[in-house]
Amino acid sequence: MTIYEKAKDLGEAILETEQGKRAVEARYIFDGNEEAQKMLSAFTSYRANIQMKAQNGELTDEQIEEESSKINDMAIEVQKNEIINELIKAEKNLGIIVNEVFGILKGIVDGEEEGCGGCCSSCGGCH
Repeated sequence: MTIYEKAKDLGEAILETEQGKRAVEARYIFDGNEEAQKMLSAFTSYRANIQMKAQNGELTDEQIEEESSKINDMAIEVQKNEIINELIKAEKNLGIIVNEVFGILKGIVDGEEEGCGGCCSSCGGCH
């Protein structure tokens, strides 16, 4: 078995965790809901467009303030959408697991005997 095959197996094992299953289910529900997709897409596109204009100096300070307020209002509406909210939570929790696994791998590659287990309560300190 190659290292890439092992990585694929590890990824599949991560998706078998409770967090992985929840993320897959949330993505499936989101992908089946056109309204949620349009809402999130509109929000992310609008925010990215405003950020680019602000970075390029195309907006005045007053316009930036107005647009920031509009983006905040849009974000509140997006967060009210149960499907989007569940997807964001599920992906965040899956990301935590992935980061913990990465910490273990990095610890081993860096020469720690067992790698970091992701729990700081028994830790002697990060290196």
